[in-house]
Order: sequence, then C-alpha cells, then structure tokens
Amino acid sequence: MKKIIVSRKNEYMSGGQTFSFYVNQKKYLIDTNSSITIDTDDEIVEVYAQLQWMKTRVITLNQTENDFNIRIKPFLDNNSIKMGVLLFIISVIFMISDYDILDLVARVFLISMMAIYVYTFTIGYRSCLKLEINNLS
Repeated sequence: MKKIIVSRKNEYMSGGQTFSFYVNQKKYLIDTNSSITIDTDDEIVEVYAQLQWMKTRVITLNQTENDFNIRIKPFLDNNSIKMGVLLFIISVIFMISDYDILDLVARVFLISMMAIYVYTFTIGYRSCLKLEINNLS
C-alpha cells in the first residue's frame, strides 16, 4: 500500500479556509497547518487541490516505487504579500509627490498589479494554487 502525505501551512491568502484535495476523484479535506496521509493501492493516481473556484491542474502520479509528499501552496505566499503592500505604500507616496516621473511610475505599477490580479482571479484561476511534489524514498 502506497502513501500520499498532503500538507499545507497557514498563508494570508487562504487563512482559515479548508482545502479540498482529490485523489482519483475522491475528496479529502485539509485544514490550515495540518497534514493528512492517504493510503492507496493504485499505482497511477490523479491528484489536484481546490479552494473555492481556484484549482490546480490535475497531476498524474506513478506510485510503482515511491510514496509522495505533496504541499499545497497558494500563488502568493506571505513574503509576496508583504512586498506587495510595501510597494503599494511606496506607490501612493510617489503619487502624492510633486515629481511627475514618480507619479507616472506609481500609476504604471498600480495598473500593472491590478491587471495581474484580475487575470489571476478570472482567466488564470488554475495558476492560483500549486502542488509541490516530492518523492519519499
């Protein structure tokens, strides 16, 4: 019997929400800062994770020799969010400055960030979550 260990850490984006993790279309729930161990007899399994409308791509694992350790990661980790907040504050300071070039830079940055978020949460919803897969030997 092969094992799949699925874990996740607490991230700002997914706070206290429960993720759904699927192994061969069977649903498992995983809470914040926890892990689950799934035993399976199948040699080839299809896995993916889902949080609300966001989902990962379906990944096929061949379990002939190895067990797998899978970590669910949102596309924005805690450090990325802190950096984005810092850049947003700097952009606002640039916008209220008297220098036209700084105002232009700030506006371009804010419009670019808004476009990235709109894309990610609409058309690019499959890139919002990622599965980090490691073999256990």
